[in-house]
Amino acid sequence: METCGIMSALDRPAAELTVMDVYDIAAVLGQEFERIIDRFGCESLVGLVPKVVRVLELLEAQVSSGAAGQEAEELRGELDRLRRERSDRSEQERKQQKELEQVEDVWRGEVQDLLSQIRQLQAENKRLLVSLSLKDCPPSEEDLQKQEGMSEKERQVMNKLKDSVDKQRDELRAKDHELTLKNEDLEALQTQQHRLIRTNQDLRHRIGLREAQGKALIQQRAGLEAEAQARQQELGALQLESVWVECGGDPGFLANCFEREKSPSVLRRSSKRENNKEEDDEEEETTALSLKVSADTKPKEESDSLETDTPRFTLQELRDVLQEKNQLKAQVFILQEELAYYKSEEFEDDVSSIECPPSPPPCSTSLIRWNQELDASNLFGEESSPALAFDKDAFELTVEDVYDISYVIGRDLLKISSKGEEVSDLQFRIVRVLEMFETLVNKYNLSLEELKMERDNLKTGPNQLLVDLTDPNRPRFTMQELKEVLQERNQLKAQLMVAQEELQLYRSGILPQAEPAMVEVDLDTPAHTEHSKATINDAKEEKTTISK
Repeated sequence: METCGIMSALDRPAAELTVMDVYDIAAVLGQEFERIIDRFGCESLVGLVPKVVRVLELLEAQVSSGAAGQEAEELRGELDRLRRERSDRSEQERKQQKELEQVEDVWRGEVQDLLSQIRQLQAENKRLLVSLSLKDCPPSEEDLQKQEGMSEKERQVMNKLKDSVDKQRDELRAKDHELTLKNEDLEALQTQQHRLIRTNQDLRHRIGLREAQGKALIQQRAGLEAEAQARQQELGALQLESVWVECGGDPGFLANCFEREKSPSVLRRSSKRENNKEEDDEEEETTALSLKVSADTKPKEESDSLETDTPRFTLQELRDVLQEKNQLKAQVFILQEELAYYKSEEFEDDVSSIECPPSPPPCSTSLIRWNQELDASNLFGEESSPALAFDKDAFELTVEDVYDISYVIGRDLLKISSKGEEVSDLQFRIVRVLEMFETLVNKYNLSLEELKMERDNLKTGPNQLLVDLTDPNRPRFTMQELKEVLQERNQLKAQLMVAQEELQLYRSGILPQAEPAMVEVDLDTPAHTEHSKATINDAKEEKTTISK
């Protein structure tokens, strides 16, 4: 029953995990560790157990708190406050609008009442005047005509006054409309001014980015030239070693073998030309990538969707992605070269088994040692080492950190994979734990991003982005603009993991090296030209394998 409960916890979706499920998973992993330690000893799991324990601790923190991290709680509190403020503002606006409508209705009613009273009083005044004149003396025809004329004039005057009031009201409305249009034009001009300021700042940052890229390319070119010189020296040493093996210690034939020292120069020249060509290809690729990124950063006047055309990535993030891509490219190149050494080791092993065993080729050993040192120190760097992801807080992790953790644990699992089928269940369960951990981290990051977008919408309104123009780390690159760079980075990372796994299998002896072909060496007839051509062809084949 306990095993069924633990397996159900491993098969359960990551969103439905509880703290007790994490404890059950930890218990079954502990039992697996104890079983393997009892069978093979504790030396095989010294580096793996602390990392798995750290992953379980991070998983427990994610499951216990869910999406309620400190930053998420702060964002939710800010969202609640913004929602309340927005509802209060809308309520106040509705109240003010209602009060204005009521005041306007009251004012219109009072105006109508006053106008009706004025008309009534005027009519009553006329009636009283007429009755008074009739009582005093009988009115004559001329007086009656004058009174009618006066009433007509007053009526005309009233009509003219009314017309003038209507005209003035219409003019006031027209002036208000013109004032509104002027305000809109002023806002459009201010928006255009801000756009021009932002474009100017973007151009200045692009110039700085171009200068930094130029310096980086200069440094990269210097490193490639140094690497080309080192490989040229190693190829010369390898050529001399192969000539020495072919001579076989014959003193009479040794003088003729030294005449082949001119052939390494040919090899060096061809290698130098290939290295220069490779350097030019890398420079053209880097320049094309930088020009493409710079061309994609131009402001778009019309956008299809807010998610793809909204700037989300800063200049520093773009630099980090490009730097990581270059490091991954260098690491893939070095690992493929070392794999080519393991796969294509033919001539040296066979000749050394036939003739007297000379010292190992200094080129190969130094190349392997240089690759191992570079793999350990320079490729990821001290600041971006995958092992640093174990030291981060549970709510500061990203999906890339989970990939780094999986990479480190995967290397340790490869070390114990030679034990056989006894560790297959442990490997499967650890991989399942890493999958659930990745799902939880991705869900937390997505919820955090949604909360930030909702907060920005509440601050600035729908379909608007809040950007501080004075912030040098403001988002300026969209997901569409960085899509190709990120895809290339992910492909390089996948190639890197595959090459590292294959190289680990070769080093641990799980995969046997390629069987060397038997080569017959005729020491009686020197074959200066044929050997040089064969050596050059071998070098070209090796170069082609490395470039692939």
